[in-house]
Amino acid sequence: MMLDLAAVALLGLAGYGIVFYLAHQYGLRMGWKPPDETPAMKRISRRAFGFALGGLAVLLCAGFAVTFIGNWPGRVLAVAQAVLLASAGASDLHRFQLPLPVTMAGIILAVVSWQVVGMPVIFVLFGVFWAAVIIAAHVLLSKGSMQLGDHLATVWIALAMPVNGMLAVLIGDTANVVYARARRLQGQKLAAAGAWLVAAAALMAVPPYFLWTSRLPDAAPASSRPAIPAATASARDMEIAQARNVLIQLSELAAEDTARVALAEDRAERIAAAKTAGASVARLASAAQSLASGSAIAEGLVDLARALEAYDVDAVRDASLRLGQEREKLLTRNASEWVNIK
Repeated sequence: MMLDLAAVALLGLAGYGIVFYLAHQYGLRMGWKPPDETPAMKRISRRAFGFALGGLAVLLCAGFAVTFIGNWPGRVLAVAQAVLLASAGASDLHRFQLPLPVTMAGIILAVVSWQVVGMPVIFVLFGVFWAAVIIAAHVLLSKGSMQLGDHLATVWIALAMPVNGMLAVLIGDTANVVYARARRLQGQKLAAAGAWLVAAAALMAVPPYFLWTSRLPDAAPASSRPAIPAATASARDMEIAQARNVLIQLSELAAEDTARVALAEDRAERIAAAKTAGASVARLASAAQSLASGSAIAEGLVDLARALEAYDVDAVRDASLRLGQEREKLLTRNASEWVNIK
């Protein structure tokens, strides 16, 4: 675990340093000059401040990637996107410029990541929807202070992280307000998108927010459990039922990924499709492990991901069968019975 964290962190920081430097050189070559109404910070101070915040975001992403993503392709994709987001955010905080090449590279990487991890279309549509709402709100409320680059950054964040992206924008806007009030910068120009992008980089590898409150409580023998009020027990049953439903959905998504492998026309295409499906199922397994570590569904997803990546047809068939059986068990049990499943 620690070796993985060190490797991912070093990889991310090295990439961040390189992309930050290239973004800075791009700004110099373009002859970009910050606006006159800049915050009361020296240029060198702004550069150090932006660089430090971006580096911290990349480190946070590396920690989350090792914790929540169980395969190296997924970790590399998440950290690579975080590097681009953090570099663009640091550039905006430093020079009030979002380097177009970095932004376009981030958008392309987001689309590629959809294919690798098998991003559900509903998530993508959700991201596009909230991005459109936020852009419209900024256009109406900012009185023209929001530039095209800010709107492009919103689209980028939505494509890179369709679910948690709105949280990144909210966190960034909150940070901007706190910073402006602390330094008494009301009426002066702030690098709004810079804060959004840095926050997005930090959250890049975090599971979707709807999973945060669905962690399955550790089971304990009935005789050792203290008596709890009926209302609390009911709330706990609802939480358990919600976690069960999420696991069922994860197993169903894995079944869809596996089924698509059979649609390939020849062996070479099936092997490639199996590897892609394996990476997608591994990401689902990581979410299941964070939700209910050691559960039959979580372990079954891990086994299925490994079988797909190895293109072991018999192992894929066995793992799929076990997952189907476990899914049927969850569907036939009520919440109070499921609490002991680990």
